[in-house]
Amino acid sequence: MSQTLRIIDSGLRSARANLSLTEALTRGRRAGTTPDSFRFQHFPRSAIVGRHQILPREVDLAWCAANDVATARRMTGGGAIVMGPGLLGWELILSRTLVPDGLAETSARLCGAIAAGLSRFGIAATYRPRNDIEVGGRKVSGTGGYFEGQVLVFQGTVLVDLDIGFMTSALNLPIRKLGKRGLDAFAERVCDLKGLLGTAPAMRTVEEALAEAVGEALGLVPEWGTLTAAEEALAGEVHDTEIGRDAFVEGHDDAFPAPGRLVSHAVQTPGGLIEVTLKLRDGAGAIIDQAVISGDYFAAPPRLAADLEAHLRQLPAEAAGEAAARFLDTAGARFLGLERADVVAVVAEAARQAAAPAGDVP
Repeated sequence: MSQTLRIIDSGLRSARANLSLTEALTRGRRAGTTPDSFRFQHFPRSAIVGRHQILPREVDLAWCAANDVATARRMTGGGAIVMGPGLLGWELILSRTLVPDGLAETSARLCGAIAAGLSRFGIAATYRPRNDIEVGGRKVSGTGGYFEGQVLVFQGTVLVDLDIGFMTSALNLPIRKLGKRGLDAFAERVCDLKGLLGTAPAMRTVEEALAEAVGEALGLVPEWGTLTAAEEALAGEVHDTEIGRDAFVEGHDDAFPAPGRLVSHAVQTPGGLIEVTLKLRDGAGAIIDQAVISGDYFAAPPRLAADLEAHLRQLPAEAAGEAAARFLDTAGARFLGLERADVVAVVAEAARQAAAPAGDVP
């Protein structure tokens, strides 16, 4: 008897409610009460940052407040995105036994399946590592994911009818500094199904095409279903205690409220931007009082960065590099598009600068 893949359209929900439902389904799948599921999501206009990003760096908070755009933080890494009408969100909550062991290999298989589903509309969609799907070199879908124990969470967005003005106003994109020239360049790098096909297909039609293609790639039979009362209740609890709270969304905004010398080092790696900021305790010696590891990289388990930050606190700066290496080995850290050594190198360089006397760092 063939295994099934539950297909759900959970309807229009706030960004924080949608993200809370992701966490609830992940916990349910881990506990064995939620089946392997492919969920489609619909959002009001929202700006959503990745797990490791610093909110005001990525989002124009004043513009969003003035234009009724909500903010939220997802559990996955990666960069900031907007969601709203014309943008179809999707996610897979699966047993990791259904996919390859590595996150890069898993991304290739699942992104290939999404590309195959979009190609059913007569367009040549292809997977572009590390996490995009493109048509003719232009991005039509972005994805990201992580392993949570024996569960895979893999998410993405399909640009069905993109409002570029909304995206470029809500997010602090570097191209905004270039004015119209930058916006024109950005428009040339993305595309939507409406522009490719001449008219936007119905969301349900897109969902059906993706469900069939993903089911084939996983060897599962798609079967439309609904959320359970228990899943809805857990999602509400997650929303109220964590993901829906302003403190979770604001993240690192007030990470360094107290006085102290700050040292920061950032590196753009093939797997994304990694930035390590260390706050040193006032007084003699370079002791790490607080640490923030931010950027748009993908890491698993999802709380890895927060746990590493906690591990580095109260250590002498000179010991941070070796401590980070040991921690990542012990934690079984996984990254997409980079190695543990890349992360250790950024920590070590920030720590080297912290340990040097003020004014001695080039």
